[in-house]
Amino acid sequence: GLLGKLTIARVRLAHKGALTENGLPAYFYDPQQSAGGAMIDLGCHPMILARFVLGMPEIVSASYGYVTGREVEDNAVAVLSYRDGALGIVEAGFVNPLSPFTLEVHGTKGSLQYSTHSRKVIVASTENGAEPIVEWPLPEALHSAMEQWVDHIVTGEPGSFNTEMALDLTRLMEASNLSARSGAAVRIADLSE
Repeated sequence: GLLGKLTIARVRLAHKGALTENGLPAYFYDPQQSAGGAMIDLGCHPMILARFVLGMPEIVSASYGYVTGREVEDNAVAVLSYRDGALGIVEAGFVNPLSPFTLEVHGTKGSLQYSTHSRKVIVASTENGAEPIVEWPLPEALHSAMEQWVDHIVTGEPGSFNTEMALDLTRLMEASNLSARSGAAVRIADLSE
């Protein structure tokens, strides 16, 4: 393809919720009620995108930051390591007022980049000939998750792809939390079912 063998994907989602008085409600910072902070709340979205783009990694390494000093992380990163040498970088935060959602996918022949600041999909590829950098149109929006769920109920079609992705996301988030707590990389195969 235009990107060649994929080597790295980086996905970032952050906002300023922990920086303002009118930001996130108090229960967001209670580990008993929220089960975590920025990674579990926002990081799940970039995590599933990284999983979708690169597949399931072998190893997850994560570090969490506590910029505002609360009980749950407000700044987080996870690195996904793959058998073929590819890496996924997942970033999430509650302490970034102007951070755009960002998706970058890089390979041996090119790169794809999207940001909510530019609202453009840019593809740079050695396969593009005389015009190595090309702007792609944004794809049409898909049905919302709720609409897809209702469609599955109405049609009786099983959502097996969604179920598989949800299970993988659960494993990835668990591995990320274990890694951040222990300071050690976590092998997905070592997680208990």
